[in-house]
Amino acid sequence: MKKNKIVLLLVLSSILITSGCSHFHLNFRDFLGDSIKDLKRARSTGKVQIFDGSYSEVFSKITTKLEKKSIKIYLSNEKEGYIITMGFTKQVNTTRVGIFFEDEEDNKIKVTLSSLSEGALVKAEKIIFGQ
Repeated sequence: MKKNKIVLLLVLSSILITSGCSHFHLNFRDFLGDSIKDLKRARSTGKVQIFDGSYSEVFSKITTKLEKKSIKIYLSNEKEGYIITMGFTKQVNTTRVGIFFEDEEDNKIKVTLSSLSEGALVKAEKIIFGQ
């Protein structure tokens, strides 16, 4: 028993000594694999379209389109302005597409699609933007 305490003390000491001033930050969503950081970063190369209507109307309209096409809504947060989807045809069933919403002026909403898969992005664009 005393040997276990010594080993534990040595392990904890080595962790403290080697960590220095660095900080360890783990988001719970990262741990679960629910992080959307990668999709947020991919917005810069995503597809964009401006919709007329209120924020809530556009969010609801896109949610309805997804449901009619049986696209799985994996994560959704209207307040934070995103929907994360999966299940586009001929894609790996875990391929995610992010749909991000931003208020523009004059009752217009900017919708940006992002994905790490170009194929999923093209399919999402056809369904969501109707192209």
